Amino acid sequence: MKRRTALLMIVVLTVLLFGCGKQEPKKGPYEVRFEMNGGSRVSGSLHQEVEHGEAAVAPKLEREGYEFDGWDGEFDEITEDTVIKAKWKKTIEVTFDLNGGELVSGAAKATLTAGQKPVAPGVKMEGYTFLGWEPAISEVDEDTVYKAKWERTVLTPDGIYEKLSASMVEIHTFDKNGQGLGLGSGFFIDDNGTVLTNFHVMEGACSAEIITYHDERFQVSAIEGFSKDIDLCVVKTDAGKTVAAALFDGDVKTGESVYTIGSSIGLTGTFSDGIVSTASRVDNDVEYIQITAPISKGNSGGPLVNRYGEVIGVNTFQFTDGQNLNFAVSIKELAKIDRSVSTEIKKFGEDTGKGTGTGAKGTVVQTGDEGEFVYQFAAYIEQEPNDSIEGGNKLVNGELTAGHLDPQKDPGDVYSVKMDRAGTLDVYVMAYWEDDDYLMQSYLLDQSGKLMGNAVTGRDALIDYQDYDTVDKYMVASFRIQQPGTYYVYVTIPGDFPYPNGCYYLVGAEWY
Repeated sequence: MKRRTALLMIVVLTVLLFGCGKQEPKKGPYEVRFEMNGGSRVSGSLHQEVEHGEAAVAPKLEREGYEFDGWDGEFDEITEDTVIKAKWKKTIEVTFDLNGGELVSGAAKATLTAGQKPVAPGVKMEGYTFLGWEPAISEVDEDTVYKAKWERTVLTPDGIYEKLSASMVEIHTFDKNGQGLGLGSGFFIDDNGTVLTNFHVMEGACSAEIITYHDERFQVSAIEGFSKDIDLCVVKTDAGKTVAAALFDGDVKTGESVYTIGSSIGLTGTFSDGIVSTASRVDNDVEYIQITAPISKGNSGGPLVNRYGEVIGVNTFQFTDGQNLNFAVSIKELAKIDRSVSTEIKKFGEDTGKGTGTGAKGTVVQTGDEGEFVYQFAAYIEQEPNDSIEGGNKLVNGELTAGHLDPQKDPGDVYSVKMDRAGTLDVYVMAYWEDDDYLMQSYLLDQSGKLMGNAVTGRDALIDYQDYDTVDKYMVASFRIQQPGTYYVYVTIPGDFPYPNGCYYLVGAEWY
């Protein structure tokens, strides 16, 4: 009995001590396995043995189109064999299409995850107002492209003038003797001193000077390209960094607002407005824009601009026998100008032959101390006879000829103008006598010698002292010639002309 009791106690103690045969828990090392869950390993180990209570070291993973989102369990204190699985979030590519604009701040691309809201970058575009993004920015759950929306900025008239004035120039041309030939307008078309103007502004110029609207003066060095038929001329100057006018490359619309700027009859910076009467009129394969905005002599070569301050044309001529019939060469015609060969300006002037300074027997025009013109004449003033239509001397396009009138013996001279096509005829008369009475008169006669009384806008065919330009010191009138042919300019003084020496004068004509 005692032996049986002792044996039972031994069994009980064994059970208590050894738990009915269960082994003591493992104390390490433990196996830790990292599952990539679709990803791929960049660095580190996926299978590790870690001592009891120590931390495992997570490998670095990647997965195309996804962003790593951590692990589904803890592994900083391992106490048993452990399996840990990677978690992923799908990534979303966001692109901001600037649609012609430029980046000011932020980034044009971003990588987000579902449910995030992208941060839009700052953008701008010259001449446009930013209206927002399409579609509207919100939380994303898929790849998304946002496109910038723009609206062209309509400038105020004073804004247009300010924008264009930085690109504007006044052009003064001179003959081979350095005497004044003419005045016109132009504008920079690049940042290196290149000016666009009309051909007829530069025709015959052996030298020329531009004056910016900031009163900077630069010499013209060469002609980069020109076309007499298109009436455009690309001029190279020695100006340094310049502000180019913006050139419009779209379609002009009839009825849209337009503005002109130039040196109307020498009045620098004259600014006017109107509308497009006809967006495209083609004559001899040249496209013109017909406008109501007024232009005058001196405006030639200046820009015609739209309400966005972009150049749509080059102001060129007007019909004077109608109302507001003004025309600009379309800026599209610039593409037709061959600019592959540059011509030194003196050679250009000699080749184009206008205003060579010879006039009639070497006439020279000079400006006096008071700004009045003084005319110095050669020994022979005029070529007789020129007192009748049959015997009238011919006027050469763009050149001046000299004459003398005597109230008793020779009160009038006749000059013929042969026009090979319809167009505009400008007649100039410049006179010199002992004081400031402008008594000379001139008339335009048709092919039969009759007065063309309806040929001058606002007046008749008489050019008298009322037409005297106090800035440029000459009398001028423009005529619209409807039919090709020979026309006549009759220059005269009244019978009661008070000066016994008569009147010396220069007469010229220009047609285009």
